[in-house]
Amino acid sequence: MATTITPNVGNLIGYSYREPGDYKFSQAWYERALKADPDHLLTSVLRPVWQIEQGNRDQTHENAERPGIAAGPFFFF
Repeated sequence: MATTITPNVGNLIGYSYREPGDYKFSQAWYERALKADPDHLLTSVLRPVWQIEQGNRDQTHENAERPGIAAGPFFFF
């Protein structure tokens, strides 16, 4: 029986891996959260932070321009 991951759970696990610097697992969980809900606001806000920490500033701006994502949080980047 497959377990369904909600976007909130995937985001929380991704954040939990990101904080100590385990970016490989963090990315996998952020992607699972976005797969469950491509417009999940919290993941859409925290994932760019992960990208900036990895030096992917250009990718952060590309994701900020995705349709359906609230633009408000991204003016900080």
